[in-house]
Parts: sequence; C-alpha cells; structure tokens
Amino acid sequence: MGYLVGGKAAGFTSIWTRFERLQAQRGPTGARVIVAATDWREKQKPSNDWYHFDLDGRLLGMAAVARPGRTADGEEYTCYSLVMRPAAARIADVHDRMPLLIAPGFAEEWLTSDAPAGELLDAAASASSPVVDQVAAHLQRDDGALF
Repeated sequence: MGYLVGGKAAGFTSIWTRFERLQAQRGPTGARVIVAATDWREKQKPSNDWYHFDLDGRLLGMAAVARPGRTADGEEYTCYSLVMRPAAARIADVHDRMPLLIAPGFAEEWLTSDAPAGELLDAAASASSPVVDQVAAHLQRDDGALF
C-alpha cells in the first residue's frame, strides 16, 4: 500500500490521504478503488493501547485513491492510499481518524462518479453512516486477544 516514486516508497505520507484534502479539490478525485478488509487497528493516545475495529467479521469496504506505480525493476502496478476521515463521534475517544467506509449500495458511485470531489466525499460519508454505526471497537490485550 502507498505510492511509489521512482520505484521507491514515497518520501511523503502516502498510505493514507486526508478526507479534507481531497474534499477541497476542484473537479473529480481521479482514480478510486475500494480496499476490502475485515478490520482495522488504531493506537489510542496517550495510553498507547491498541484497538481493533470491525463489523463482527463482515467485510468492510474502505475508500482509497489510486495511481499507477512502478517498482525499481520496472514492474507496473496500482498504488493506493486509504481515505481517512475524522472519526465518528462514537469512536473518537479511541482515535481521531478512521477510514472512509464505503456502504455496499454506494460502491458503484464511488468507483464511477464524475461528481466534484467535495460532493462525492460528502455523499460517501453520508451513505456510510449506517455502516459506521455498526462498527465495534475492541481493546487488544498484550497477548493479542481482544476484549
């Protein structure tokens, strides 16, 4: 994950892109993808406790922006960067940001829309509300178990 520049990892944070930065763009966002995952993890500060977020094992769709990349040996592939939005109020006490989740009924719109970036991101965030409401946060113990 993340962008390659000249076949090497980008010299800037590229594994995630701020929702607000994309929202401020004029015109469409460019290439978009959906990253499938069953969970994500965030570290709570200042406690440094790790939390695991999921939908009881169901698949999550995470919004991402994409562009072509090339490894140092010339192999081409698609690089992507997750879109991170301000955290929903119900999980903001754990971490201030979360992935922009794509609701199943919004997937085609996310992938194909020519709407300006701000409109598309607002619509995606609104459509994801029912999914975000179901996300559970679990504290991860030192041995890796969740509780």
